[in-house]
Amino acid sequence: MIDFENIFGDELKIYTRKSYDKGSIDAEGNYIENHFSLTYIKATQLQPLKMGELQKLPDGEKIFSYVRFYTADQLTQGDVIIDDGSDYEVMQIENRQSYCKVYLRVM
Repeated sequence: MIDFENIFGDELKIYTRKSYDKGSIDAEGNYIENHFSLTYIKATQLQPLKMGELQKLPDGEKIFSYVRFYTADQLTQGDVIIDDGSDYEVMQIENRQSYCKVYLRVM
């Protein structure tokens, strides 16, 4: 098993993660908006996608800008990563042994 922090330790950056809870229905039947929570994660620097990764994107997604990073922290599709005032939506997660490769769409 790969020790993610040991390998990438000096290159890891702290990002803010914005996670949304699902909306719900209250006792009176009213919809309650979803709330979000902010946490911090460690990940590698944002990196551009390689040509092969860009070609694998569905046609409708190729008009958007994408980046990627690697992290050992738990993320879910739809999370928003905030970095220096820019927002990135988690679109795809490829799980590896002890970390994951995350594809992010610039918002």
